[in-house]
Amino acid sequence: MPHIRRLIALSLGFAVLAPAIAYACIWNSHTIEDEIHQQGVAEFDLISGQFAHHGPAFFEALAKRAQARLAADPDDLTAHDDLATAYLKLGRFKESHAELKRVLTLHPERYESLSNLGVLYKYEGQFEQAAASMQQALAIKPSGHMGLGDWYVRSLEYRAHVAAGRPLPKDATFLDFDPANKDSTGYQTIEEQLHAMIRNDRKFADVYVTLGDQLGHPDRYNHALWCYVHALQLGHTETKRIEKNIDHILDYWKQSLTHNPSPKTVDDRATTIAAITAQLEKAGEWVQSFERVEAEMLAAGEGGESVESVSFETVEAEMKRRGIERYRPTPAGVRPLVTTESVTSAFWITGAVAVAFVGVAVLGLGVFLIVRRQRKAA
Repeated sequence: MPHIRRLIALSLGFAVLAPAIAYACIWNSHTIEDEIHQQGVAEFDLISGQFAHHGPAFFEALAKRAQARLAADPDDLTAHDDLATAYLKLGRFKESHAELKRVLTLHPERYESLSNLGVLYKYEGQFEQAAASMQQALAIKPSGHMGLGDWYVRSLEYRAHVAAGRPLPKDATFLDFDPANKDSTGYQTIEEQLHAMIRNDRKFADVYVTLGDQLGHPDRYNHALWCYVHALQLGHTETKRIEKNIDHILDYWKQSLTHNPSPKTVDDRATTIAAITAQLEKAGEWVQSFERVEAEMLAAGEGGESVESVSFETVEAEMKRRGIERYRPTPAGVRPLVTTESVTSAFWITGAVAVAFVGVAVLGLGVFLIVRRQRKAA
């Protein structure tokens, strides 16, 4: 499989969709608290996108609170961060630019504002400008946001390459787009960093391909499948390469069943992709529910102050109270084999059980009638 040179043994859990807005590398007054909460997310929930993300209602409330704070203190830099990121998340890019320019004019080396500007450029599809802003931010804080160092710049350079229509080098992932050949400093393993990248931006398709390539051991092939299908669902351009990787896994399973016969069958690629895609859509419903519950809780609060009390933890607690649980996947690719013999066997087993049940019922009725007759005779 591709990128075996980067293969590291790991102990990751399940993997895969995500609708709504990607939680990118923004910096505001809730960033640290939110990231701490996300660090406890299970692997499947992480890769399926089933972890907390603020919805539009939150950023509307955040903007209102920031505006009120700036009215009282125009030099409140945190309030400026909140307002700029709220505008960014709400798609009000022109207003977000104006807010960031205001701060950077007075504080040109402010890491938070430069980082937010890079994210804003990314949202606008201006990936080269985004990479330049992020490089400025990293010159101030080398470890970067979430301890990812230059990885975020790599992802932006990768996206700029794809957006320009330039062909990718064979089997290249975003990790190959690093002219300075620097390493990230915040994590001990590639897997931990890839997890952080997903928490940082769950709509970056290539991070799932990269993680899938890391899951190169047969024990992890099912996890890799979810990664690859997720990447396809997010519109990854290297479809042939991903399909080849999926075929590799399915072929391995077919060969395994040949050498170790069992009542199972391996689906073809199209069936496998369709099955996982359907489950990814189910997983995405949890995020939609999160945003809906968050919006309802904010509407019940008192003005901007409700932003403080409506956190990831309180929303998830309310979801649990309402019985809204995360989706749990079923295996894909390999399933029990249904043959004519198995169907016939099941038919006869069912028939035998039915006959036995009727026999017991008739016997019981006969005993009941005999006992009743004896009582009457007495």
